[in-house]
Amino acid sequence: MGMAETQKGLFGEVRRQEIAALVKKRSRVTVDELSERFSVSTATIRKDLTELEQQGMLKRTHGGAISRNYADYEQTSREKEGQNVAQKQAIAGLAARYVHSGDVIALDTGTTTFELAKQIVNIPNLTVITNDLKIAGFLEQNSDITIVLLGGMVRHNFHCTIGNSVLSALEAFYVDTLFVATNGISAARGLSTFRLDIAEIKRKMISVSAKVVALADSTKINNETFSAFAGLQDIHTLITDQRADREFVKEAVSMGIEVIQAEI
Repeated sequence: MGMAETQKGLFGEVRRQEIAALVKKRSRVTVDELSERFSVSTATIRKDLTELEQQGMLKRTHGGAISRNYADYEQTSREKEGQNVAQKQAIAGLAARYVHSGDVIALDTGTTTFELAKQIVNIPNLTVITNDLKIAGFLEQNSDITIVLLGGMVRHNFHCTIGNSVLSALEAFYVDTLFVATNGISAARGLSTFRLDIAEIKRKMISVSAKVVALADSTKINNETFSAFAGLQDIHTLITDQRADREFVKEAVSMGIEVIQAEI
């Protein structure tokens, strides 16, 4: 090993030690900020993070890392974005087939519904109702879609509005198709999410919609989270992926639900 390579190895080790210390101190870091801070490529930082994860120093997330003891029972939208991206895109691709010119659709807040928003930008005469700031902002910049952003209190880190004003605004609409996201879906408890305030909005969205399409990758199936907002019988179509639990799929189909599984 030449002198330059030895030095390079040493620099890498020092950098990784500093990254580990930074994550410990700050709980979370991003690849971009580390790349800038240490003047190395994002590819190098990703390798560093992978190595540090293997050593048990931190936990990788999409676009960065969090400390191992960083325990947030519900991940923020930013962290979720990187998980199961292929599944989410495939599910969104199938969901887009349920959106037609002239429709009034509602997009629940979530990373899969955001993927769906990306796929419907060219559908003419569409109206999208949403409480998701990111979806509304994206469609405003990238489409001619009529966007109705439901006003209310903004929930930090989850870029969505919540509260009574959102619930009462929904009363005014008739929605052709709702695309609803869920943190858990099971035969016993139906669809559930982590928070009561979010569950309330999902429930209200369902009540004003003629057709309900649930988007849930296979990791959500047989999951039961804090607050149930719909029974399985309240949804018409479930779009998931091929890793979905077979027993659950069989049960949903026997209840008359259309189950579509994306190939990944």
